[in-house]
Amino acid sequence: MTIGLKYGKSEFDDAESHEKTYKMIDKFCEMFTERNGSIICREILGCDLTTAKERGLFGTVCKKCVRDAAEIVEELL
Repeated sequence: MTIGLKYGKSEFDDAESHEKTYKMIDKFCEMFTERNGSIICREILGCDLTTAKERGLFGTVCKKCVRDAAEIVEELL
């Protein structure tokens, strides 16, 4: 969302901003995957969200993912 706010198009036909936004999102996903192995929660957690909650993974695995995401966005912006 932050990438879209910074680089997203402000006018309907602004193809250049649209393209730049998607390139930045692709880069974000690449960097996040390098750090966490995937961008899909179930794959990162190794289970569904209900099981992850029961195992207490939100406070560990998810917390790291949020931190990683914030660091990556900071690097990209």
